[in-house]
Amino acid sequence: ILCGPDEMYKNTLLEQIATNISGSGREVLFITNSTRKVIAAKAISRQSYLQAGEDGAFTAAELQTEKIIKHLNCAQECIYQDSCRIVSTQWARLSFLYNKGKSWAVSELEEYVQREWLDCDYQSPVIFVDHQLMAFTDDIENARQFPLTLKSLSARLQTPVIMISSQDIQNISSADKI
Repeated sequence: ILCGPDEMYKNTLLEQIATNISGSGREVLFITNSTRKVIAAKAISRQSYLQAGEDGAFTAAELQTEKIIKHLNCAQECIYQDSCRIVSTQWARLSFLYNKGKSWAVSELEEYVQREWLDCDYQSPVIFVDHQLMAFTDDIENARQFPLTLKSLSARLQTPVIMISSQDIQNISSADKI
């Protein structure tokens, strides 16, 4: 569980880690409250920065409006096309679940992975999940058990399960933290 205050770029960090894992050939399941378009714009922006530096990079905001794409010069077009190609390759094994307003119980997540991967004789994906999309109560006993529930899920599926959270988990004892 990766915890931190709001606006600490936890989602961006996990998006980068998920992209790198997928790019290395491992299946990844990313459950997020961001749309694929938003995440793609951020990934393409990162790639354009790596290729062209700060002055030649596109911002994610520019890419989301798509207006910039209509006015690219030849050099910018090459950077954009190369960035898109790289991201497409990195995302070859990246699956997104975006259900605005839907929460997932741990059991539903396990059933989904079982149906979509294990029943088809595929290895479980590395799972990344935004805590806001997981259903658990504010009851401290349940909150204390949640890290153990994720650890147990990870063991049953034989795959890493990584969750980001902005919630204050100070009340969870250090023995319960993963």
